[in-house]
Amino acid sequence: AAAYARGELDITTAVLAQRQHTDAQAGYLDAVLAFDRAAIELEGAVGAPLPAFAIDDTEKESKP
Repeated sequence: AAAYARGELDITTAVLAQRQHTDAQAGYLDAVLAFDRAAIELEGAVGAPLPAFAIDDTEKESKP
């Protein structure tokens, strides 16, 4: 949007770029959901909670 506002992109290119960004975000969220569902299914299959995963996708609070 900023490049369009500066006249560096035409509207078609700006809209396409925004669409690609939105599609990428949706793909990421779909993958996170699939991972979480698989983890839940695996916990059900083993009958116990899984150990905590090394990757924490929650945002950490910034400390000054």
